[in-house]
Amino acid sequence: MATLVMRNRAYLVAVKAEDDILALHTLHLADEVRDPQEEVPDLPGKPKLTERELKTAKQLIEALATRWDPAKCHDVYQERVHKLVESKRNGETVEKAEEAPGAAPR
Repeated sequence: MATLVMRNRAYLVAVKAEDDILALHTLHLADEVRDPQEEVPDLPGKPKLTERELKTAKQLIEALATRWDPAKCHDVYQERVHKLVESKRNGETVEKAEEAPGAAPR
């Protein structure tokens, strides 16, 4: 589990070794998960699966599954924005953050 900052936004990711590279899989926080049928109404229906395909898929999922509670993770970026808004609402002075370093030379 790690945090990746991209485009001034922090993302929760799972770092996984795949062959000779490290792969990042973006994870979603609990409040970001939506019902796909509501978002994309023309999704195709359930596919027809054979019993063998279903059994193989279940075995693969069980072999790779680990315990993870998304409620334990939180969006640090969103927390900072809320804190900044509250500070401004209370009339506190908010100092401007330092300029982010530029991209590395190629």
